Amino acid sequence: MRGLAIAAGAAAAAGVLYWIFSEPEGRDSNGATTDEQRQVRREREVRGRRGGAEAAGTSKSAVVTMCSSSVFSLGADGVSWHQNAKTALRELLAEVELIVLVERCTTDEEQALATTELGNVGVIRERCVFSELDESVVHVTRHLNPSAHIDTDSERASVLSKFGRVVLVAAESAGAGPVPVAATKRNIAVVRSVDSVPGAVRALLS
Repeated sequence: MRGLAIAAGAAAAAGVLYWIFSEPEGRDSNGATTDEQRQVRREREVRGRRGGAEAAGTSKSAVVTMCSSSVFSLGADGVSWHQNAKTALRELLAEVELIVLVERCTTDEEQALATTELGNVGVIRERCVFSELDESVVHVTRHLNPSAHIDTDSERASVLSKFGRVVLVAAESAGAGPVPVAATKRNIAVVRSVDSVPGAVRALLS
């Protein structure tokens, strides 16, 4: 079952990558390809957002993955957002291509709830990847190969730092205690609150 869950996570990750980087072929009544039309719209969007991203020192083409535990807790009582998490999430969405890995999501009801909550902040359904197992997060993140990854688990951060840059949210309010040993590694930036995450991502990507 664990193997199936990991395989399903990898398949979902592949679907997300396909959705981001590919477009279907087609032509409108004037003979213009769908790709051409979408490219025009994409260029307009880029021009509209480029100023903010350039001012922040990041690129909208950068793909960043984030574990849902960085911004909210998902349980029987629903979604509980961390303080200032929605603001930080919107800030990231304006600067990078963000993919949210929803952890320990085991039911359709939890998926629907997480999708709705994230959608209200601006994360579309196609940018949500659901995972039942903690180890699936590592496999999916490696498959997506992001420019940076945001996590709350020091062990996962240590593993993923071997392959890329990681922001570790080690919140004091969560009882994290001293900065983990993993934080001494070159590719890991440690922050103590989620509202510090956008700045840490900018620093890693600059």
